[in-house]
Amino acid sequence: MKILIVNTYYYPNMIGGTENSVKILAENLYGEGNEVAIYTADSNNGKLEIDNINNIKIYRGNAGKYEVEDINNKKINIIKKFKNKILEINNITVKKEVQDVIEDFKPDIIHTNNLYRISNMIWKIAKKKYNIPIVHTLRDYWMLYPIISNERLSKILLQPFMKKRTKYVNVVTAPSQYTLEKFINEDYFKLSKKQCVVNAIDIDINETQNIINEKRKRNNTDIKFMYVGMLTENKGIRNLLEAFSSIKDDKISLQLYG
Repeated sequence: MKILIVNTYYYPNMIGGTENSVKILAENLYGEGNEVAIYTADSNNGKLEIDNINNIKIYRGNAGKYEVEDINNKKINIIKKFKNKILEINNITVKKEVQDVIEDFKPDIIHTNNLYRISNMIWKIAKKKYNIPIVHTLRDYWMLYPIISNERLSKILLQPFMKKRTKYVNVVTAPSQYTLEKFINEDYFKLSKKQCVVNAIDIDINETQNIINEKRKRNNTDIKFMYVGMLTENKGIRNLLEAFSSIKDDKISLQLYG
């Protein structure tokens, strides 16, 4: 089977956990005898490039003229964000690139993931023009809150476009049932088959079990927690810190590492 996986970034441009999960998935699908290609929006040269890493064909695309945000000027930054969101509704550059990739690779199925900068318009292109089945994995809440800082503005201006296009998706998955139900409750993916599928990870089961068994033997009152992820507001860092600060227990010592 020929499988085209779509994600905003791909190795070696590893931004977060999604990129790692997608890489593991792609390489294991190849290992099972499938032909796998990746379409991304992380080209540094402003044009579609073709790469090959570990037998995975990679189409590194150009997502168009995205405005670089200016964190020091809030007013200008809002304007730039709005321009970027318009591109994510109807990205002409991506539209042409996706068609070129599909016609070159000729996939049997398309699996989309993070579509930030790419636009979910690719679902419509793939389904209406090429009649290719689509599986989408929900990696974040971008389609629910395209403007992270303004939920009300997202609902009025952008959610209608995001929601309407979900009708082209055959199967929608998410790493957690909570995430899946979040979208279902907002009437997304009404025509799609729904299934919770946990993220792929690469671990040594025996070594992991040994570590767990060793941890269970400990009986001291020092408990260490480690946060692994991006140090950004939308990842819930503030909630995590406030939760730890609210714990008052003289019998135990909690330590948080990041």
